[in-house]
Amino acid sequence: MYIVGNKRGFLLAELGQLNLKGELHIKHLERVKSVTDAKEANMFSKHLSLLWLSWERTAESQLQENVEQILEVLQPHIHHLQELRVEGYTGVHFPQWMSSPSLKNLHCVYIKDCQSCLHLPQLGKLPYLKELFISNVSRIIYLDEESYDGGAEGGFTELEHLSLEKLPNLIRISREDRENLFPHLSALVVIECPNLLGLPCLPSLNYICIQGKCNQDLLSSIHKHGGLESLCFYDNKELTCFPDGMLRNLISLKLLMIWSCSEIEVLDEALQHVTSLESLILSDLQNLKLLPASLGNLGFLHKLIISNCPKLTCLPMSIQSLTGLESLGIYSCSELEKRCEKETGEDWPKIAHVQNIEIRNTRLIF
Repeated sequence: MYIVGNKRGFLLAELGQLNLKGELHIKHLERVKSVTDAKEANMFSKHLSLLWLSWERTAESQLQENVEQILEVLQPHIHHLQELRVEGYTGVHFPQWMSSPSLKNLHCVYIKDCQSCLHLPQLGKLPYLKELFISNVSRIIYLDEESYDGGAEGGFTELEHLSLEKLPNLIRISREDRENLFPHLSALVVIECPNLLGLPCLPSLNYICIQGKCNQDLLSSIHKHGGLESLCFYDNKELTCFPDGMLRNLISLKLLMIWSCSEIEVLDEALQHVTSLESLILSDLQNLKLLPASLGNLGFLHKLIISNCPKLTCLPMSIQSLTGLESLGIYSCSELEKRCEKETGEDWPKIAHVQNIEIRNTRLIF
């Protein structure tokens, strides 16, 4: 780590004399006074595998001039770079080098707290990008704005993991709905993106996690992804129910987790469609009152966890038909705990066939 300061021994230009390799984090870039100082750091001569460039949001950063040119001249040697992080950058535009197809070893990009930026770099042009994390870049509307010149091959051809966090104005992942975009994307995390509309068809997607407020159109588009194996919802205080048909085509789904969605009262009959489900986790659902009879249709279910669902007072009779259920955990659900007491509880006959049962008056922490 190199912390930029205003005195000799801490000036960015002094990096120019050093033969650096491996990983480098440069902090407090808001203290750089001129493009010349940044250029003298001679970053293009550094054979770095990881470069992390960060600005702190201070009065100094708001007054910094030529910040776009400063980032432009901080380009490292392109042939060795594997991971790039940019945090707190106050420019409106990113330099072209960040999306150069010549960055053939770059597999991970992390962009955070760049709140003045109107557009992201053209990251779809990076030929071997596998992981992309975008957080708190509040003005962007699209992740990908490229047309790819009408060619058959779209962008992000090798991307496997995409995380989108705190993007209040993001409305679509791609400006164009091209079927060949994101062909290898397997994991998608969406956190606090309330205006993100439906997903395009992502043929390799097997994991989705949606956290915080989200658009109903986003939920309705989940059904397109028949190869999905894990689906998680977390911390949505406004979600009262799931759209009709959201789970209808998810024939490969093995894990469904719904956590801290306090307004959900019932899980409707949609569960009947996810017949391949193996694990169901329900936690911190303060208003959940009922589990559907369709729970009994989940013939492959072997793990059921219910934690901190205080209004859930009984289990459906159909749970008796889950002969493959191996593990049942009930935590901090006072009424349900009483009904499921061994031998004496009213619901005990429904679950007596389950091999491993744990009932505790403590919340389960994941």
